[in-house]
Amino acid sequence: MDKNKKKDEKNSRSNYFRELTGLRIVKMYVEEFFHWGFQQYDQENDDGIDGEIIIRDKGGNDLGARIFVQVKSGPSFISSQNKEFISINAYSAERYAKHQEAYDRFTQPVILVYVNSQKTRNGKKYEDLLCPDAWWVRLDGYQKDDTNLYRLPKTQRFGAHSKGELLCLVKPILNDWNHYPLFSFSNEEYKHFCSGQLSKDAISVYKSWRNMQSLLHLRNSDIPICFTRIGWRHINKYNRGVERKHLSLALLPCAKRIIEEATNENLVLLRHFRVGAYAELFYYGIRVRADLGNGKIEKLQVVLRRWRNKNPKKNIDKWWFYSVHRIKN
Repeated sequence: MDKNKKKDEKNSRSNYFRELTGLRIVKMYVEEFFHWGFQQYDQENDDGIDGEIIIRDKGGNDLGARIFVQVKSGPSFISSQNKEFISINAYSAERYAKHQEAYDRFTQPVILVYVNSQKTRNGKKYEDLLCPDAWWVRLDGYQKDDTNLYRLPKTQRFGAHSKGELLCLVKPILNDWNHYPLFSFSNEEYKHFCSGQLSKDAISVYKSWRNMQSLLHLRNSDIPICFTRIGWRHINKYNRGVERKHLSLALLPCAKRIIEEATNENLVLLRHFRVGAYAELFYYGIRVRADLGNGKIEKLQVVLRRWRNKNPKKNIDKWWFYSVHRIKN
């Protein structure tokens, strides 16, 4: 093996471990310091996104907002720097244009977090894996130029203090749900709110859907939605709490109509897992504003679960109703 090949393999291995450091630092701050959620994406995805930050309230409830994250790690990405900015060469010119166009189409914020564990002490370079330096910049709406670089302000550090700054990015989403469709439900559809036999009524309704001759489809699409024990078991999980269970059961009739009137353009990807070489598991959300006749508009989300297996011998693609819940203001 020649020296150049050995050097390339060493650099590739170093970059791999630096990527792990970058993702670990982002996940640590988001989950341990902010008490939010972080969902890492599969490495095979080539959409320029490494994961998503799930915004939660103090009780751990999903508030329905996301910040999508691209993470770059290591000194090799630095093109230049001065007292004010670090210029990052994140992509080739072609990929830069492609990814930036995609970022600008996102309806929720996208940020780049740059992590550098290489530091200098007494003129010698060393790796600080425990406390690397990190900065961030917003990518959607970024004013690009012909350098194909991203300039990160050195004052915009990514760390324990960043929660408030990131929360400001999603405040318009949290406060304004006007872009989601408005549903008005009849007394018949939300009568379970006042039911004295909520569990019994919900079981009856759910069984009737399971026994339907034809599967429920999203409007104007060929996506069939199954009502099985998967959804029922999730809603009634012991750790969901009595109040959350009852609310989900009460909203079941509303969930059915939301699914019937939604299209595949209304689906928001919540989570994505790769399971083995061929199989993938997806969770999608359908978000709506709901007038339940109580004088105020509620924020509801229906969750669908999808199992896809691209094995040539199986080729499975199935969808299930998974849950319905209210997103708190």
